[in-house]
Amino acid sequence: MSWVTAIWSMIGAVCVTLAAMHLVVWFKCRSAWANLLFALAALASAGAAGCELWMMRATTTAEFGNALRWTHLPAWVIILALVGFTRLHLRAGRKWLAWTICGLRTLSLGLDFLFSPNLNFREITGLRAVPLLGETVTTAVGVPNPWMLVGQASLLLFVCFILDAAVTVWRRGDPLQKQLLVGAITFMGVAGTAQTVLAMWHIVQTPITASLLFTGIVVVMAVELSDGLIRAAKLADELRESEQRLSLAADATRLGLWVWNIGRDELWANAAGRELFGFTAAEPLDRDRFFEAVHPVDRDATRQALAKSLLEDEEYEREYRVILPGNHVRWIAVRGRVERDGMRAIRVRGVAMDLTARKEAERELAQQRTELAHLARVNTLGEMAGTIAHELNQPLAAMLSNAQVGRRSLHSRAPDLTEMAEIFDDIAADAKRAGGIIHGMRAMLKKDAPTEHQCFSLNDAVTQVLSLLHGEIVARQQEVKIQLGETLPPVRAERVEIHQVLINLVINGLDAMKEEPPRDAMKITTAWQDGTVTVSVHDSGPGLPPEIIPRLFDPFFSTKPGGLGLGLSISRSIAERFGGKLLAENHPAGGAVFHLILPAANA
Repeated sequence: MSWVTAIWSMIGAVCVTLAAMHLVVWFKCRSAWANLLFALAALASAGAAGCELWMMRATTTAEFGNALRWTHLPAWVIILALVGFTRLHLRAGRKWLAWTICGLRTLSLGLDFLFSPNLNFREITGLRAVPLLGETVTTAVGVPNPWMLVGQASLLLFVCFILDAAVTVWRRGDPLQKQLLVGAITFMGVAGTAQTVLAMWHIVQTPITASLLFTGIVVVMAVELSDGLIRAAKLADELRESEQRLSLAADATRLGLWVWNIGRDELWANAAGRELFGFTAAEPLDRDRFFEAVHPVDRDATRQALAKSLLEDEEYEREYRVILPGNHVRWIAVRGRVERDGMRAIRVRGVAMDLTARKEAERELAQQRTELAHLARVNTLGEMAGTIAHELNQPLAAMLSNAQVGRRSLHSRAPDLTEMAEIFDDIAADAKRAGGIIHGMRAMLKKDAPTEHQCFSLNDAVTQVLSLLHGEIVARQQEVKIQLGETLPPVRAERVEIHQVLINLVINGLDAMKEEPPRDAMKITTAWQDGTVTVSVHDSGPGLPPEIIPRLFDPFFSTKPGGLGLGLSISRSIAERFGGKLLAENHPAGGAVFHLILPAANA
């Protein structure tokens, strides 16, 4: 049996098998360039082994020359593939040196097919039989071609490149496996280059057997890549298990998972996500189909939010309604994150969840809050019933008196028309005053409070509230002093609800001043600073006990006998709904101070 034929044939078979395996990996994952470069190096090693066996079995000088010429082609592929593998997989080796090696090797390949019989010999004068593995093989005798130095220079630079890469990997502290890999490539590359150069210059009488060493390089590369494949397989198993857990959690919570591939305009969603949006299990999804499901009222705002997140690299977060089959409406909350390739957005991953139950609860809560606010207003007006009757009685009595005077004047011989005009003006003014009181009462008693915000001055609101409470203040024999800020900017809120807050604060202050002889009048001031407008109500009562201040705004907490404990709680919620605050503190000079702070409309 010929050991030479068997060994070199086995080298070719092993290299082709390894190359086929990693070509399959590359075809399935086109970004695995290291596997492609390895496959090319393995195929080229098999080709080099075949050419070497061809040279060793050559019977004529022409046959040997052809075999040597074609050996340069797999050698060119091996060198370029190893350089690329070192740069991509090991992230080592100098870039300029890599390009120089590739350029010189390509030049030597071109010269090889330009010269006859090949790059290595000007002329092959004969063949020589040399022993190898117990049999004789053929080598050539002839005149060396000096252009052979181009190819050998590329081999020497390749050795320098590999040595430089090995130093880089060692200094960087890469894992031991990569250090062993680059060490093996360095050793076998140096040995293969040395054997080829010595054989070409007839320094040693031996056939070219570089494929043995290149096959060793291929084997250690295969071990490294195979280890990567094993790690990838383990990672795939872990990811599959993690995906199953995530899918189970998503199904249990009805959490919709979705991914939008922007380039292909393909939208993927899990079963829960399709059910949330009303999509069938098999229908293809894209951006247009998604926006068809979004409620027309929310569609434009949702498009704009998505476009903004794609442009400004922000997280996509929205709440909107979708229309389900049968015209049912569902509230959805979505949150997504944009993935980019450099500056280009390539996909968006996100989650979606059903908010319908929460929105219904919020609607019911808002309705209950409206009911409580209405109850508080009714309770306040109930407490003011006597003073409101007194307030209405005054303009009505004045109207009756003026009407009687006017009637008597009409029966006189020469009625004074100027006096009659003044009487009618007084009647009209009293009627407007009574109408204003009734209008304020109706607004306060209205169950469905207005929902449109208005821009108005808090100075006007204070004046109107004090006009409404004038009779109450007089009946309690109290005094209220006001100091209204000049050039106060308007606020944007619901006028009636702000009136409710101010009425509540003034009534509470009057109640506090009733408990002991007041030291001073109640003071109401307005001011604005840093984009906010503040109304401060300072009573001259005993102040707030420190222990109740933390609970002052809690629902159903009251210090009044028979009080509902809703006034201050609702007042604070009203202030916060309009972006403001309601604060309470004791004044250093005595009494309590409540501050209603609202943002200015132009802030």
